[in-house]
Amino acid sequence: MQLPADVAALTALHRSSLDERLPGAVEALYLVGSVGHGDYRPGTSDVDFVAICSRPLSPGDRAALAAVHAELSEVSATHYDGCYVDRARLACPPVGGEEAPHLVEGEFRASGACAQLNPVTWLELRQCGVAVRGPAPAAIVPAPADAVVRSWLLENLQTYWLGIAVLRETAVAASDDGESFEIGPVLWGTLGPPRLHHTLAKGSIVSKTEAGRYAAEAFPAWADLADRCVRARAGEPVAFTVADARASAALIRRVVADAVERWGGTRYSELARPCAQSRATT
Repeated sequence: MQLPADVAALTALHRSSLDERLPGAVEALYLVGSVGHGDYRPGTSDVDFVAICSRPLSPGDRAALAAVHAELSEVSATHYDGCYVDRARLACPPVGGEEAPHLVEGEFRASGACAQLNPVTWLELRQCGVAVRGPAPAAIVPAPADAVVRSWLLENLQTYWLGIAVLRETAVAASDDGESFEIGPVLWGTLGPPRLHHTLAKGSIVSKTEAGRYAAEAFPAWADLADRCVRARAGEPVAFTVADARASAALIRRVVADAVERWGGTRYSELARPCAQSRATT
């Protein structure tokens, strides 16, 4: 896959800086997210990565990573988000929110819970991860169990995404439908949950653009909103209103309700427990 020019430049600098400051520490580097799906939009999309390390990272290593990403932030305004995982941890897919050096919205965090460490990231790595260093991700990243992926998706929909719906409804509670509303939150709420629903239904992860098309088919009452979000993501001058924000929140609730009705079952935390216990004893 040929990377967009700005992404290629960013990842080349990332690799060279790692080799200078942490020689031999990062043996594989993969891109996921919009780049992996061929849905990258320069100036709008983040660049998401997963780095596989040859060893557990010491405090000194983590300080060196902070310097690496400080350098990257000086030359690129693109949010370069991701995590560093030592290879030994690949044996068991992550259970969600595990500790690792990571970046969120371009901000480096030397430690702490990393939301990107979850079984869906592992599935995405295998399905569409782009190797900028190392073997094809499917060669070293094990497949998460279908039941674990399904339960993680259901729990994420019922916690994070329902929380987004509540926030959106609260934000517009006292506003008139015709008032203008910022684009980003409408796109996020309209395209995000259908991506998870698609994975539950089809077993594969799709881009935000494909999720919008899927939403229009699976939830036709929101087809117009989904279509306008897809066009806005493509760069068309689409305006959104408070009514759209309310419709986006309603779509989140509909997606969650449909997913729970069709696939509800064992909670992810219960399925993940054996893997977490196995990791703790190794």
